[in-house]
Amino acid sequence: MNYFWLYYLAASSVFNAIASAVCAFLIFFNNPRAKVNRLASLMAASTTVWAAAWAVQAFIGEKETALFWARILNFAVVFIPVLYLHWVLALLEVENVLKNKVILVLGWLSTFFFAFFAFTPYFVATVNPKPYFIFYSEPGILHPFFLALYGAMISYLVYACLKVFKSSDVYRKIQVKYILVSAILGFGGAATNYLIFYDIPVPPFGNPLVGMAFVSLTYSIVRYRFFDTKIILTEILLAIMGAAIAILPFLMSTLFLQILTGVIFLFFCFISYLLLQYTHRETQAKELLEKRVEERTKELDERNKELEKFYKLTIGRELKMAELKDKIRLMENK
Repeated sequence: MNYFWLYYLAASSVFNAIASAVCAFLIFFNNPRAKVNRLASLMAASTTVWAAAWAVQAFIGEKETALFWARILNFAVVFIPVLYLHWVLALLEVENVLKNKVILVLGWLSTFFFAFFAFTPYFVATVNPKPYFIFYSEPGILHPFFLALYGAMISYLVYACLKVFKSSDVYRKIQVKYILVSAILGFGGAATNYLIFYDIPVPPFGNPLVGMAFVSLTYSIVRYRFFDTKIILTEILLAIMGAAIAILPFLMSTLFLQILTGVIFLFFCFISYLLLQYTHRETQAKELLEKRVEERTKELDERNKELEKFYKLTIGRELKMAELKDKIRLMENK
């Protein structure tokens, strides 16, 4: 057996798991109450489970254990397309459009249907030795229908993004571009895993593109403020500093220094909590101010429109009066 593709799949799956886990952590803890954050973090977490299960299954030489992990990863992947679609529609603020509502309801019902059968032979029949791999999944009778759903949801995602793109401002267009790039990288790369699944002897060469999709998504979050960048960067900085301080007690040679560094770590955690609370409050106040400014701007726009109408009516009346005066003068002269 040529082990290159086996190690390639395992290594790229570890990369995918780390990239998606970091993205899930950053998005969720940025604002756990926001629906957009919850959907995006669930999508990233599902990808983490899928990728981690791939990394585990790759080197398992016992058939029953390999089958268990194959069903774990396929259970996780069932939720990714609908979560991504739901997140994008919510982010682009078109989730409540009637057609999109219908698509989401149908997508979620279909997803739960396939998830119900994910641990049965109807979805993943078994695992068998295949080219490049010790064991690889064999599709059950329901799996082709899931792939059809997979393709339909991604196609609708692209359609919805292009529709929003046409009528959006520059900022929203940048968001749509990154969404599409991430979708093409992630779902296109993941699709190469299904070639051997259906006995097409092509290795999953696109698997690391899933991780690249999350790298692109994380970059767009920080660069173009899909979510609040200030909170995300604060969390990253505090997490790095906290991890460094947490290690110190284990490196100290005396009990006194271990206790001292432990107390310093607890104090750092307390200060970090206060800093995050302050950052969240500041962000909420800023959002409230921006909302009020937006409302006030709309009011001023409406008043300006009313003034313009009044101005046009007034000018029109003055012009007509001037014309009438001219006509009166002409008649008097005659």
